[in-house]
Amino acid sequence: MKYRLLTPGEWPRLENLIPPELIPSPETSVIAIAEDDDGRILGVLPLQLQWHMEPLFLFSPDVSFSRLKEVLDNQLRDFPGSCYYTFVPNQQLAEIVGSAGMEFQPALVFRWPPSGGEVN
Repeated sequence: MKYRLLTPGEWPRLENLIPPELIPSPETSVIAIAEDDDGRILGVLPLQLQWHMEPLFLFSPDVSFSRLKEVLDNQLRDFPGSCYYTFVPNQQLAEIVGSAGMEFQPALVFRWPPSGGEVN
């Protein structure tokens, strides 16, 4: 088994393996692959810069969160395969974000390196 980074020119090899909407943008990602001796890809693990939006500051009740979000949505059109996340600290913000069309993700979040840690 050979483990290596997939070169940008090889990304089309993923098209028959992974749904296109799950292939991250090559401009913001690298992909580790595992290949057998015949060059078949048997494992794929992307490392991607991940857009996230926070913190939110509203200084007037007239400001629309949805309109602010729409401005950011338009930026992703140039990065196929990209998405973004937000981390909210309370139920009130969760409701605002959900009402703007964002989808709740039931996920555990892990961090590397651990807080206060260094990469060795």
